[in-house]
Amino acid sequence: MTKIDSQHYSEWRDSGVDPSIIRDNVRSCHLSLSPYDDGQDDPYEYLFSELPNSERRNDGRIRDGWLKKYRHIEHGGWWCSGIDLLSPNCQEISHWGCFKPNKPRRTPDGKLIKYEHPPKSPTGLFALQVRRGLWEEIAAKFNVEIGEYTSFWQWIVDHRTIPILITEGAKKAGILLTHKYVVIALPGIWNGIRRPNNEYGEKTAELYLIPELAILATPTREFIIVFDHDTKPKTLESVNAAIRTTGSLLLEAGCKVSVIGWNYPEKGVDDLIVAHGIEVFDRLYENRCSLAQWEENQDNVKREAFKVQARNQWNYLKKYSSSGSIDKKYFEWDCPPSGTITFIKSPLGTGKTTWLCKIMAQLAASHYGGISLGYRNTLLLQWCAKSGFYHIHEHNVLGLRLIWDEESSIASCVDSLLHFEPDNFIGKILIIDEVVSVIKHLLFSPTIPVNKLMQILERFAKAVQLADRVICLDGLMADWVVDYLKSLCPQKQILTIENTYLGDKAPIYYLQGTINPKTLKTKKNDKRLFYLQLLQSSHIPAVASDSQVFLEALDELFISQGRVGIRVDSKTVSEDHVKEFLADPTLYILKYKPEYLLYSPSAESGLDVPITDYFSEHFGFFFGCIDADSIIQMSGRIRDVKVAKYLWVSERAINTDLEGTRSPIVATLEWAKNQCLTQDIHSTLNGLPDSAQIISNLTNLIETCKDTHWKTALAIEAMWNHERGYLRECVYKLLTRCGHQVEIVVPVLSETLKYKLSSVGEQVSEQVEAVKTQNSRDIFNASDEYVGKSHLVKLSFENKWEQRTKIMKAKIIDKLPGVNESEQWSFEFIKYVTYEQPQLLGQLELFWLLHNPDIAVQLSELKYHQLLTKRCNGEAIAPWKLRQQYSIVKALRELGIVNLVSHPAFMYQVYHSSHPVIKAIAAKGKQKKYRQVLGRSPGKDPIKYVASLLRLIGVEFKAHQVRGEEGQRYRVYAIDRELLNNPYRQLILECINKRYSHRNFEPLNWEISPSAIPSDNTPQIESEQGLDPVTDPPHKCINNERESVTGSKEEIKLIASDFELLVKDNDFITFKQILKAYKTVLNRTQLNQAVRLLSSHAAQIIRGWVLRINQSQT
Repeated sequence: MTKIDSQHYSEWRDSGVDPSIIRDNVRSCHLSLSPYDDGQDDPYEYLFSELPNSERRNDGRIRDGWLKKYRHIEHGGWWCSGIDLLSPNCQEISHWGCFKPNKPRRTPDGKLIKYEHPPKSPTGLFALQVRRGLWEEIAAKFNVEIGEYTSFWQWIVDHRTIPILITEGAKKAGILLTHKYVVIALPGIWNGIRRPNNEYGEKTAELYLIPELAILATPTREFIIVFDHDTKPKTLESVNAAIRTTGSLLLEAGCKVSVIGWNYPEKGVDDLIVAHGIEVFDRLYENRCSLAQWEENQDNVKREAFKVQARNQWNYLKKYSSSGSIDKKYFEWDCPPSGTITFIKSPLGTGKTTWLCKIMAQLAASHYGGISLGYRNTLLLQWCAKSGFYHIHEHNVLGLRLIWDEESSIASCVDSLLHFEPDNFIGKILIIDEVVSVIKHLLFSPTIPVNKLMQILERFAKAVQLADRVICLDGLMADWVVDYLKSLCPQKQILTIENTYLGDKAPIYYLQGTINPKTLKTKKNDKRLFYLQLLQSSHIPAVASDSQVFLEALDELFISQGRVGIRVDSKTVSEDHVKEFLADPTLYILKYKPEYLLYSPSAESGLDVPITDYFSEHFGFFFGCIDADSIIQMSGRIRDVKVAKYLWVSERAINTDLEGTRSPIVATLEWAKNQCLTQDIHSTLNGLPDSAQIISNLTNLIETCKDTHWKTALAIEAMWNHERGYLRECVYKLLTRCGHQVEIVVPVLSETLKYKLSSVGEQVSEQVEAVKTQNSRDIFNASDEYVGKSHLVKLSFENKWEQRTKIMKAKIIDKLPGVNESEQWSFEFIKYVTYEQPQLLGQLELFWLLHNPDIAVQLSELKYHQLLTKRCNGEAIAPWKLRQQYSIVKALRELGIVNLVSHPAFMYQVYHSSHPVIKAIAAKGKQKKYRQVLGRSPGKDPIKYVASLLRLIGVEFKAHQVRGEEGQRYRVYAIDRELLNNPYRQLILECINKRYSHRNFEPLNWEISPSAIPSDNTPQIESEQGLDPVTDPPHKCINNERESVTGSKEEIKLIASDFELLVKDNDFITFKQILKAYKTVLNRTQLNQAVRLLSSHAAQIIRGWVLRINQSQT
């Protein structure tokens, strides 16, 4: 029995530990000043008993440095240790343990050190001493005889059927032992494992269990991990990682691993038992989950937390903060004064356009001219008809001439901004209606060529800056729009106005699928109920959709019913009768009395159908081609509040991206794009002579282009990334915010209804296929007028269908040279690549480059050379438009995907989730560089991850079920060789090969004049080795060891050598002094060059030191 002070005894008893356990394992320690004391309770004797001789003087006394550091233990405290499990028969007391001082010390940053462990000694664990009586109770609990054993822990080692709990801290072990649970305690959550150092002092990846834990980890033994219940995100992440890592090593040893967690507020298991009783813990123990189930639960929790974060980010980006508001059915406000940018948010149908016409009439009387910018010419023409504006293209030569008239009022699509000179905007009233859609179009529309994008954006900025005032309107106005225009012209005063009027709203029935009555499963994207109602019950419907093919199929079905109506989509928008409708929908309806109205995004913005008591229902079918804002706009174009709306929105958006990050968090998206871009630049250019300088120049140049356009593009992309996965949910939220009463429709299918839906579904599907076939025939039969010149013409909604088919045909032939000379060239081929496999051309381009990586490198080099040349010529670039194709090729090759689709040893194999090849690809794919570039990471099933990689290159797995030896069924997978040998696929690859074989790659001149390179006044993006933290501006200074530093290559190498030595000696203090000296003569780029010459390990250490210095200065 040990000596223990009352305060220390009470501390352990308050934690619920049995007195016998306390007396056997805890000892109070005090510094003895008496020469007659045996010194057995001296804290120094416990804490420093294993201190090596190198840390002692010749007389055996501890060196002064240790005595000074640990002077606080002289105030006493308690010491706890247990049994040394590595000793013979597990009977000796361990020299390792922990000391809790009465007066703990603090670290330099103020952190309290509550527990001290023997320095310079390997970390052990607490296997507390157990008396015979408690031992017998534990033996009875687990129904295991004690027999001839004299050591409790040797008995535990030899009986693997007894489960062992793992917790953190000796007191927690004490209370669990008190209640007859076998338990070991670690001093910290990571202390059950070790990672050795190699000969260079670097940590290796070879993790292993500490010996004291390994001796217990016999096959089939169950370990139950009981760590603290932490709520701080960073701490929780570390705890979970420790559980995963320790648990995985125990599984590798053949053990069973379980985890206990709880939702009570108490952090530690000792506090939990004291507060709620052992019965609560007993229930938690009985309901413990396996490590695999715990990991799945944690992944679900993590996913839910991320969903909440993404949803909050999306909600934030949709927010609008107004400085003035009204609540009126029709919008009214005074004329905005000169020198302002006015943002107006008012619901659809509240007369924003009428108010704007009145304001413009007042300003025109004062000799002000106006410029109205939009993103669809057909929609601008409606505005011209209402306001008296002229369109620069549609009104013959007059429109272009009026650009120079100071009092003229003209309208233009933003695509045509280069027709204007900056002076044309001076003194004008700039109007941007549907401003949200205009900005999205400006930054992302494919109708704006990439080589003209930045010029158009610069001209747009000039328009905002030089106009007398700017008026922006949108029913879905948001703060990010305000921030964007404000950043373009900070000199103008910002006015934000909102009309909060909700008024009467049409009822909305929101279809979310159908329910199978037998399985009670929901078919989430079943839209046939509304098909049935539309085609068989609706009298005069209006239908909105984001699919032109679907609308044309409905048109044909209505015509077959003998109905006559109007369809507004990309094929009809240039026809005269549609233009007549768009000019004045109400007049057209009263004149022609159409029996249905079908409209697509071609009429999404600006279309207003205010007629009442005409349409019977308003349907919306949205397949995921447009964003939530556009769906809301399209759904509001029929103004009659008595017309019920029947909406079906795809649960998710159509994913048209082949690769890349899809984060809905702006900061994460920006970081990931920076990483991918940096990685691609390094991968592409590393082999060039003087590559370090070229890479530095290029990354710095790109960094200077990350301006307000870049920030706004990231915000838009983040919103769309969230909507990709939750489109239906996002539309629902926007509808409710707009004041709609939305009724969710999820019918249970009766046999009769099931038959009807099956019939109407087949009817619609057959007609959709017929439209696709006819469109493909039209393209095939079009003339070859634009073949070889498709890059000179723009595929625009203003083109008539005949013109569009010529351009579409030319684009296919020009992209696949010689395809029209092949036997497979047919309308079926066009249908295959246009409708059945619309992403196939891009996928097979990547497939071809995967097998021809040298061409991929050359293409990437050419891209970056053009960017560098363009930027050095004073032209801006759009970083958000850059794709990292070579990095994707490189990543797929490094993961081994090329072998799966080309090497006979892999192509003909049968795979499953546990196949070594599949597991190896998934394991490697977890690395950050692959996750970032490919935009995906392995989940629970490795085969699904590999299948997603194969889809990037247009390859599929073919699955079939087999029966195992014990009769169980499971799926196996093989490369779909039938797909690989598809004649159309082979033809496309031949044409791609022909295109590149005719292309000559000239040697590139990378010598750029230093004067042509813009000054580097922004932080560099992250390099391959991590974020470059050397961001201080250039100064003037000297080196402590050399008289002067010039920054030459030789000097930089010497500096790198200095850094390497400092890392080897772990000498942060000297590094801090030397860095301060170097900064007085070297600029940031030169210091970064020195860091890049270091080994990966040394560079990481140096960057960590720099970050530490920067944080201490702030």
